[in-house]
Amino acid sequence: MEHCNKMQEEMIAKTPASEKEFNEILFSYGNASYLYHANANLFTPNIEDYNEWLSGLELMAKKRWRNADLMSV
Repeated sequence: MEHCNKMQEEMIAKTPASEKEFNEILFSYGNASYLYHANANLFTPNIEDYNEWLSGLELMAKKRWRNADLMSV
């Protein structure tokens, strides 16, 4: 991952100012996603995790998921 970060830093340094923020955000999300998926097998979600995730959704999405009765899956 350190090698990738170095390459990302070099690319951002060469990026025009108008595109810098976009690329920084893109790499940030990409790196977080990579770490999340790389460590996913170390984590077993439970009902508390589901409820925490659900609480972060918009109201309409919450109703949809609650009505879908995903708890029985």
